[in-house]
Amino acid sequence: MFYKLLTRPEAARKLGLSLPCFDKAVALGQIPGVTRIGARLRFPEKELIQLIEHGAKSLEAR
Repeated sequence: MFYKLLTRPEAARKLGLSLPCFDKAVALGQIPGVTRIGARLRFPEKELIQLIEHGAKSLEAR
C-alpha cells in the first residue's frame, strides 16, 4: 500500500475543505486511514484519491 504525507493545509486544500472543517473531520474519524506522523498526516493513497473524487463535499455537510 502506498501512502502520501501531507501537512494539514495541503490535505485540506486537496480535499477542497476549509482547515477548521478538515480538522473536525480528522478529529471525528471521518477520514479513513489517516494517521499523524509529527506535523504531517499520512493518508493511504487509494483512500485519498477516493476522497478527492467523491467524499470531500459530504464531509463538509456533516
